[in-house]
Amino acid sequence: MNLPRDYIARMKRILGDEYEKYAAATDEVPCRAFHVNTKKSGWKTLYEKSDIFGELIPYTDNGFLYNGGAGIGFTPAHHSGLVYMQEPSAMLAVSACDCEGAKYILDLCAAPGGKSSQLASKMTGGVLFANETVPDRAQILARNIERMGYRNVVVTRNSPEDYANKMPEFFDIVLVDAPCSGEGMMRKEPEAVSQWSPTLVSSCAARQKNILDSAHIALKEGGIIVYSTCTFSTEENEEIGSYMVSEYGYEVMPVNATIKEFTRAGVAEFCKGFDRENVRRFYPYLGSGEGQSFAVLRKPDEGGKTFGRKFKACKTKKDKATEEFIGKYTNIDCKDILFDGKYYFLPAFGFDAGLNVIFDGVRLGESDGKRFIPHHHFFSALPEEFIIRCEADDKTAERYLAGLETENANTGWGVYTYCGAGLGGFKASGGVAKNHYPKGLRNTNYNSKKTLA
Repeated sequence: MNLPRDYIARMKRILGDEYEKYAAATDEVPCRAFHVNTKKSGWKTLYEKSDIFGELIPYTDNGFLYNGGAGIGFTPAHHSGLVYMQEPSAMLAVSACDCEGAKYILDLCAAPGGKSSQLASKMTGGVLFANETVPDRAQILARNIERMGYRNVVVTRNSPEDYANKMPEFFDIVLVDAPCSGEGMMRKEPEAVSQWSPTLVSSCAARQKNILDSAHIALKEGGIIVYSTCTFSTEENEEIGSYMVSEYGYEVMPVNATIKEFTRAGVAEFCKGFDRENVRRFYPYLGSGEGQSFAVLRKPDEGGKTFGRKFKACKTKKDKATEEFIGKYTNIDCKDILFDGKYYFLPAFGFDAGLNVIFDGVRLGESDGKRFIPHHHFFSALPEEFIIRCEADDKTAERYLAGLETENANTGWGVYTYCGAGLGGFKASGGVAKNHYPKGLRNTNYNSKKTLA
């Protein structure tokens, strides 16, 4: 790979004798990987029946190398939210995060959603706020969380400053997967090479500090910031850690032995006030993956500040059509349903913090007063709540995802599942199920000869 001269000089200073290993790795073909959605028990069924599972990524509980060809995005494994394609080293930061006991977690720079999906799978309770500032990217994030069928996520489009102003001292954990110069993605994304410059590195580092200033305010005392980048520059990694230590008194925490085994320590001369072993770097010559740097930082607990603001509860709204649909076709109690002005939803949070919320919990659908129109999120997240549930075999799933009608002996609204996971909704009558899979998600160009995972 033809790398920028200044970049080569920087990497030689960082890597020393190991630079040639790195240079050789940049010419190798990137691998592909995914993590499974452990909130859907059907992933174990998928594991037994599918050949897409390669080796377990050793520093994860649910990440696997992808043992397949092109077209994973066409498969019911993908559409049902059982798997999320994610670059292996990108799984490291969340793998280093202990979510046990965390009530509120914020993924501040969340799009496209890989780390949010990891967190949502890993959490044993509580609520995840997945945020993205850029409108188009926020919509991609929302679609991915919806596809995965998570119920405990609030998706927002806000600036980091919004969270600092509206929810100070609130979160137990804040993940900052910061916008960066992308040096770790040069093998996979050629534009990262053409866009690189020392000026870009400096501007990214300044932006990262601004984001972390807001993350610091939003975080509870004694809380954790997980900071990660897909770049190698010390300005965006070790020097950021040094900034958090000197500016706010953070402690850079140790990581577990397994993660240490597959990563390298930080660059010592730039680790001011903390052990270089506690900042971790992954290079493509160390194993399967591209490039990541990350650290886990603990905010000092001075025993004083607590979050004092009270949020207004979201409203409910009586609607006959909604209640009739819910009562006839599902096992959900209508008293748990809230209304956001457009959609009826089952909340993950259920309070108005003044944020720009795309959705909170699970969007169930909308009503025109005469009929209730279910949202795809309803089917993907809550299949077990539907009275009519039909497990789709590969052939049925193929037809369904292509937007075609399918044979079905039921009458009324129901959900197709795949390996028990929600695939999408249908309305059956006369032996046929009318397809209600969203048109924008359908496999309209799907080759039926491809093997379904």
